[in-house]
Amino acid sequence: MFLKNSSVNYNISSGQNCIFAGMSTNQINKVVLITGGSSGIGKSVGIYLAQRGYVVYGTSRNPSRFTDFHDFTLLQLDVSDTHSISTAVETILQKHGR
Repeated sequence: MFLKNSSVNYNISSGQNCIFAGMSTNQINKVVLITGGSSGIGKSVGIYLAQRGYVVYGTSRNPSRFTDFHDFTLLQLDVSDTHSISTAVETILQKHGR
């Protein structure tokens, strides 16, 4: 499997240890939270999952820097700040109930 975004390309194997092994192409209504989803492999995985019907939330310490970000929802989250974590999770729970 080949993942591509505007700045980085990733070649992901479909071996049994890969996170994509056994993935169905129809995952509508599944909610995914990706920390570090604003760039690199996190962004590529987010785009990949969003294109396959997942509801994807990526995170960034400063999501306002990404004004041209349209592939999935980007939330503010700093993994070293428990209040920031709680706020991001609560946002998702309020919208999706899970």
